[in-house]
Amino acid sequence: MTDINRRNVLRGITSTALLTRALPLGVAGAFAFPTEGKALAMEALAVGSAVAGMIAAHNQSDGGVGAMLSANYELLKVSISKLSDIQNRLAEVYKRLDDLPTQIDALLKRETTRKLQLEMLAVVKGYHEKLLNKDPSQIFTDWQRDPLTQADLRFLLSRLQKARQEINVQDSSDPSTALVASTTAFVEVNLKNLLGYRYPEIVGTVDNIYMPWLDAILDEKRPHSAAGYTQKANQRLVATIDAILKSPLGSRLTLIPGTEALVACTGARDYVPPGHFTQRHPCPPTRHEDGQPKERFFPRIWPASSRTTMLWCSETIDTPGRNGPNERIFRKVSLIEAEVMDNDTPTGVLFLSLRQEPEQRLPAGNVNLPPDTLCQVAVGDLPKPQDRLNRMYSLKNWADGNEAIKSLSEMIGAVNLERSRIAYGARTMTACEVAKRNLTDLTRLYR
Repeated sequence: MTDINRRNVLRGITSTALLTRALPLGVAGAFAFPTEGKALAMEALAVGSAVAGMIAAHNQSDGGVGAMLSANYELLKVSISKLSDIQNRLAEVYKRLDDLPTQIDALLKRETTRKLQLEMLAVVKGYHEKLLNKDPSQIFTDWQRDPLTQADLRFLLSRLQKARQEINVQDSSDPSTALVASTTAFVEVNLKNLLGYRYPEIVGTVDNIYMPWLDAILDEKRPHSAAGYTQKANQRLVATIDAILKSPLGSRLTLIPGTEALVACTGARDYVPPGHFTQRHPCPPTRHEDGQPKERFFPRIWPASSRTTMLWCSETIDTPGRNGPNERIFRKVSLIEAEVMDNDTPTGVLFLSLRQEPEQRLPAGNVNLPPDTLCQVAVGDLPKPQDRLNRMYSLKNWADGNEAIKSLSEMIGAVNLERSRIAYGARTMTACEVAKRNLTDLTRLYR
């Protein structure tokens, strides 16, 4: 494929700009996916990538650790409130992934990942509630040292560590796990600070647990890592794009949004050529001048009344022919691009779809018709309009067009799914890269 076409398609993997052409997946007359399962998968992954973007933005901060260290209760409350909202959105993403057909991205639906996220959600909510329920008149440091506060926070930390240890045993580094891992670190550090852990212990948790975990997530050589997942999706995307551009219909569309291509053109001409036919009939009797039949053959065997019926004559009759209506029918498809929406909210992920334009039936020679060299035309005795239409639909060109649309629709669906996988994987990687940088900066405070 040409570089410009590959860039054009890869450009649509993710976009942070709000597009004017923002359409839901169910665009009328458009084919984005051959199966509902793949459409749901793209929606789930697109929403997941949007949440990953939120997590990356949240990870730009220190997850509230700085606010906690400075005893700034209000900033800490705001930070944990944002994290609570993110965890709620993440729970929705995992629910969507869990509901997908089993054959689609099973890697993203690990039970241990789901359990960790649920525990993370519970811990963050418990932490948030603890902050909200603090007595406004109580000094933050007094609240922090309160035995009840310490007991509650210790319980939350225990839940988080247990779930984290279980998933580390699984050596999970897929994109869905990465979304949890990138935020879990900040929550654990925050809780340990509140519980009075010594700084070397906190740094050890970051250096010995979270940094290797994040490195594994970002290692593309690991087959099930977020980086490996994204790289494989990109390889499949490039292969699918090349296959599209080698297909008859795909090569005409060139994968540039807004282009259209002829799918099929057929015709039917009502035409019967001039001709003639021979008609046989009994010859008329040969008569005497006096009007009586002649008895020329075997007069003693057959009576005169039956002899004339034994002779046949032939007659040639000319037919004028017919030059009736001559029609064509054709249809086109166009390629459109739109943004996946989540409850009217842009996700930043674009998808392609084939829109089948209404078929047109026009008389031969109409200026709006494709060149006749592209049309398959049947000629015959077709005086009735419906007979001509049925004949046009039955031609090979029309059947080939149906197959071309079906095949291209499946490949476009594959492009969309790989785009969403890349967006999901790439944004989770970004979230982890940001988390690594900020955790590194954070540990400098303790050294």
